[in-house]
Amino acid sequence: MIDIRNLSILGAIAGLIAIGIVIAIVLGPASLEWGELLAGVFTRDDPVVKIVVWDIRIPRIIICILVGFCLGLSGAMIQLSTRNPLGDPQLFGLGGGAAVVQALSMAGIIVVGPWVLVSLSILASIGCAFVITFFSFKDYISQSRLALIGVSFSAISVAISMSIFAQARIFSQQTIHFIGGSMSNRILDNIVPTLPFLLVAILLAPPIAARLNLLSLGDRIAYNLGGRPGFTRIMAMSSAGILAGIAVSMAGLIGFVGLVVPHISRLLVGHDARAVMLVSAPLGALLVLYADQIARLAFMPSEIPVGMVTTLVGAPLMIFIARRLI
Repeated sequence: MIDIRNLSILGAIAGLIAIGIVIAIVLGPASLEWGELLAGVFTRDDPVVKIVVWDIRIPRIIICILVGFCLGLSGAMIQLSTRNPLGDPQLFGLGGGAAVVQALSMAGIIVVGPWVLVSLSILASIGCAFVITFFSFKDYISQSRLALIGVSFSAISVAISMSIFAQARIFSQQTIHFIGGSMSNRILDNIVPTLPFLLVAILLAPPIAARLNLLSLGDRIAYNLGGRPGFTRIMAMSSAGILAGIAVSMAGLIGFVGLVVPHISRLLVGHDARAVMLVSAPLGALLVLYADQIARLAFMPSEIPVGMVTTLVGAPLMIFIARRLI
């Protein structure tokens, strides 16, 4: 799994992430000199630079990386466990449950603390994952049909969320950025309740990856080799649900990252599930980090939802894959 080639790929991804971090710190609507901004990373003497660098840009960078990490790893788990090349946490509706919970909170229908809200969001995502897993067990459900079921769940969740906003008469930039996905106005306090769940998903990833390699041989062969395909699929989809719920809690609905990243990972490292998952996580972070820079800078000082950028990247790939499945 970890050889010189894979390590070099991870090193290249880490280097590109480092470049993206510098871009995210230096470029933006605030008219500050490069030297001031870079100095602000190491000192907090200037209050304006402190606000721009430490209160706005660095928290946004951290959230970009964590959201991309979650979406990339979640997409890899979905595609490997269902053997469906169209697998994506948003397209398959895993983030839909979390979206509805977040919408209820934004509309003031449920009033709970951040820890309870994140827990409810993740439980809702896991529930959606169980539904998709149930359909994936059915022999008569083809890959294209499973994708259509997932897309239907996703569309229903967005419709419910929009209905909640309409009922509560919430029509603001905040709701647009939630449906389209955005890192705007996020603070580090938003991510603290998600960290224990993220740790659980990371700890589950290595044993799940080893079992997913058996699952790639087919359910019957995996069962004969002691792979327990049903249990493996449930664990993988549950972990994917946890990661999807975390991503939605942090940044709203960002589509196609989990679709694109595993395909790129397979091109880079082959079909070993352990290598694909290992590379998909940082590759997802890289994609979201750069997509956010485009969303933030393309129409400066205005912003567009980062999900619009990832959709422009992922939708053509989805069309290409769907043509091969149908």
